[in-house]
Amino acid sequence: MPVGVQLLCMMLGYALGALPTVHILARWTGQDKIRETGLDQMPHKATLQRFWEQREILPVQGVIALLDAIKGFVAVNAGTILGGALTGGESFLAPALTGVFAVLGHNYNLLFRRAKRYGRGLAIVAGVMLAVNVVPVVIFVLCWLTGYVVIRRSVYVAVTTGALATPVLMYNAPEHLSRAFMRVHCEAIGLFTFLVVVLALQVFVRYLEPMRLIFRHDD
Repeated sequence: MPVGVQLLCMMLGYALGALPTVHILARWTGQDKIRETGLDQMPHKATLQRFWEQREILPVQGVIALLDAIKGFVAVNAGTILGGALTGGESFLAPALTGVFAVLGHNYNLLFRRAKRYGRGLAIVAGVMLAVNVVPVVIFVLCWLTGYVVIRRSVYVAVTTGALATPVLMYNAPEHLSRAFMRVHCEAIGLFTFLVVVLALQVFVRYLEPMRLIFRHDD
């Protein structure tokens, strides 16, 4: 794929990911408090019960997560269309680049600096993966449940468990399983596995801070 097309995919993905969904929703609804959940300040208490105690804002949180997931989903499909239109062929690199840079734009927003950051990018990563292949999402959910039930009843511990385990399991998964659920053209399954690793690394890095606070609280 030409370098110019790659750059366009990167810029398109970043611009889509940088759309401040929470800022827009807060302005539209007039509910500025939807940016605050209190869980980041008390990661050791970030349990499902704690979420339920804040159930009055769960519908809004669900809308925000859905919008973020849609950003990732749209970015991947936009990259597929853009890459195909400019190169006349299919390439996994186009949707992969738009997806990865959509996550980067969401997590490290340089276009809308005044918009407060909300969340840690898990929803947009889920949207990207759903547009590419649903298998890592299913594996992540199973690993999330394992981490939450077996290791510690903490949402952050569960997410970190999923982020660490999913790439390992996908690397060892049968190729025919991955290809059976592939939604975009992929020349080599190794490229898809590498994308899973990159996205999982993004999730892991974003959850390092609350994990550090959890360990500090334990001490």
